[in-house]
Amino acid sequence: MNQQVENRAAHPDPPCATALIVTLQCPPPLDMSQNPSSNPSTRVQESKQPMYLSPYDLAMLSAHYIQMGLLFTKPPLFNVHLFLESLKQSLSVALIHFYPLAGQLVTKNDEDQHSCLIFVDCSKGDGARFIHATSNMTINDILSPIDVPLVVQSLFDHDRAVNHDAHVRPLLSIQPSR
Repeated sequence: MNQQVENRAAHPDPPCATALIVTLQCPPPLDMSQNPSSNPSTRVQESKQPMYLSPYDLAMLSAHYIQMGLLFTKPPLFNVHLFLESLKQSLSVALIHFYPLAGQLVTKNDEDQHSCLIFVDCSKGDGARFIHATSNMTINDILSPIDVPLVVQSLFDHDRAVNHDAHVRPLLSIQPSR
């Protein structure tokens, strides 16, 4: 599988690529009720504040990332460049409302209090990851075998990652593949 980061030039559709594969990965949902504001200017100020994990979030740190793969038949006259730009724009708008998904986990040790805090720092890291990948596979290549083909693992940016890895990896990774 050939992965291309969003700013690199995309190759034209190979003749045998008949599937569009969209991969969404994210950690367990964060408790967004901590920041119920819908005012964008307030949201910008809130995004500068750490978002502390709930007890449920802390319990999920040793679990694997939630991974979803959606398969779609590629429509005729499909414009991959227009689709990718539209998807990037939609992600940008969504991250206004769910800005913690663009941050990274941080652990802060307090020796005096003998405590440890884990929180999302919305200003740390590279933000949500958007990867465009190409393949010569078809939907049939993925669904026909009795066992899941090993190549399916390459469709997921966080394969085998656990949520604690969000200290060094993005919280959200989106990989459309064709």
